[in-house]
Amino acid sequence: MALCDRCQRINVLEIILQSVPPDPSRLADGWTHSDTYASLRSSAVTCSLCSIFLGNDPMNQKVEIDDDDCVKLLPFTRERWPRDESSARHGVPLAGLEVKIGPKGKNAISSVKHVPIWTENDSPEEIRQFMMSRPCGPVGDETIIKRWLRACLRDHPGCRIPTPGVEGTVDEEAVKLPSLVIDIGSAAPFSDPFLVETQGRKGRYAALSHCWGSGKATRTLKGNLRDHMTRIPMGELCANFQHAVEISRKLGFQYLWIDSLCIIQDDGAHWESESAKMAEVYSHASLVLSAANSSSADEGFLKSRRPLKSVTLPFRFLDGTALGHFTIAEQTSDEIYRDDFRNDVEGGPLAKRGWTLQERLLARRNIFFGRDEFHWECRSARWSESTDMRPIRYVDVSAGLAYFRGLPLFGGHDKQGRSQLLNDWYMLVLEFTKRSLTKKDIDMLPALSGMAKVVESAFRAETHTVYCAGLWSHDLPRAVLWKSFGSESGNNTALPGPSWSWISQDARIFPAREEADAVIDISNISWDVALAGTDPHGRVAQGTVTFQGYIKEVPSIKLIHTEDSKRSRSTPYPLSNALVYDHMSQQIGAVVLDDPSDGRVFSQKLYAVPIRHLMSTFQSVREIQALLLREADEGAYRRIGVVDMMGSNANDDHCKDAPFAQPLQVFFYDARKEMIRLV
Repeated sequence: MALCDRCQRINVLEIILQSVPPDPSRLADGWTHSDTYASLRSSAVTCSLCSIFLGNDPMNQKVEIDDDDCVKLLPFTRERWPRDESSARHGVPLAGLEVKIGPKGKNAISSVKHVPIWTENDSPEEIRQFMMSRPCGPVGDETIIKRWLRACLRDHPGCRIPTPGVEGTVDEEAVKLPSLVIDIGSAAPFSDPFLVETQGRKGRYAALSHCWGSGKATRTLKGNLRDHMTRIPMGELCANFQHAVEISRKLGFQYLWIDSLCIIQDDGAHWESESAKMAEVYSHASLVLSAANSSSADEGFLKSRRPLKSVTLPFRFLDGTALGHFTIAEQTSDEIYRDDFRNDVEGGPLAKRGWTLQERLLARRNIFFGRDEFHWECRSARWSESTDMRPIRYVDVSAGLAYFRGLPLFGGHDKQGRSQLLNDWYMLVLEFTKRSLTKKDIDMLPALSGMAKVVESAFRAETHTVYCAGLWSHDLPRAVLWKSFGSESGNNTALPGPSWSWISQDARIFPAREEADAVIDISNISWDVALAGTDPHGRVAQGTVTFQGYIKEVPSIKLIHTEDSKRSRSTPYPLSNALVYDHMSQQIGAVVLDDPSDGRVFSQKLYAVPIRHLMSTFQSVREIQALLLREADEGAYRRIGVVDMMGSNANDDHCKDAPFAQPLQVFFYDARKEMIRLV
């Protein structure tokens, strides 16, 4: 369709100037596009841009609009309203136009619709500075990825710094290659790839981060290893792997690393050895390809992009001089306000898989393949294809996680730094346990071992600590006060591992934090962890934590029956699921049981072991957190939950110097002090 006379005269700068309200108490007026809504509707039949302005936005479907209402255009930005022609030079680029419909001459609005505008990456600098958005290219076009990679290599020295705790130096042209890599033959794009045993060879490589999902990921096994060393037919690769080979070749890489092809999947010794090297694999890769929009290996991540209805217009200055072009497109309000980085990267299938947490955080550079655009993340910047190299700024949990790439910042810090690092580790555990693992009984610790290695290196700068099955020795026994949200199914399944560690739970975990809380008269702390393999940060066969402390039998415990058991799993903090009582049947605490469906909890002797003091919300009541234990074999105990026990006013003279406040002082007065061994 052609453009009507009014649409042909659209001038963005003129729209901006006419959108500055003369009176701050009034709404911005804007540039009049159509005198009446009826005329816009009529023109939309033959004018493609009027059709976009009219649109069919679900947000406006139930809005009553009068035919006599006036249609005006205003600019909008993602940060604040522009004020004059030089707004872009002051850091306020336009994101789009606002189509405002309302009664003539009144400070009122009947309907508002937003349409995005963009300019090409090769447009003159004056226009590119003025407009925030850029068009997304064809799905297989690697041009912007190459530009981002060149910019990072040229301008980001922080992205070339070796990761703490990871062996080997970072030379962009020659890092030590993983034991097995896929030779994809960048110079021969139609040849079949094959496995190469590197034997210490150096070079550049890309790595893939992806979801196996329900699809059939192509795997290297003992039986096909020899064949794969000769040839892996492209036609036999699952879609994700085909796309990874295609993109890596376009980016000029000769080598590619993919977990299921470069680790022999039915060779336990090889799997154990290679899974312990995840920190090296992902931090040494020149680029990690993250299949953010693919939930299964056979789904592929280079998907056709949804077409947008759009119109391109000349960009004119106020004197009428034309310079380059810009494009107006049609999107719904939901789409234009959607944060695509957050939606694709934080909310996509890849963000739900356990292994991919460390794959993302260990990578120096990540390219995420989203639903309709690419996204970049490195130690120094975050970019999206639709905004080119304009920095993405937002705060969320993953933004907090991402700064783990700067772990050298923690080196040499005092106790506050150590405490912060410890809390950061537990924040990782909280995020990690939200995610899924296909083989939790095997993968729980290996899927986090790379990050454990890095965090251990940061701790080493100021304190001696040992990694103990997901916890740290210098934080024992306080660290065993983690709480379980319960499994998603509601039926907890015990996993291999000591009961005192969160790795024994198939559930989301809320770790014990706030290192400054006072520990109650506990001494002679020791630990012993027996590994199930060779990785010091990997699977454990068994483990004990032993310390001297108070222990007291709990007379009575009663389960709390909630109408919605899933509610606890959706809350920020675990909800209590049982209550404990003293000999007088007085409630003295609330319990978060590790497994409330375990009937043994209510038929065996139970014991409370006070671990630390907490101050309540009112800062005057002294609370105690205690472990809830049951007897195990040979004089040991197994953890079954955590009890929050409320004391009296901490400022009362009679309890200021007592280890326990009332009524807990009465309850614990005859508590035994002994060596307690947790298994």
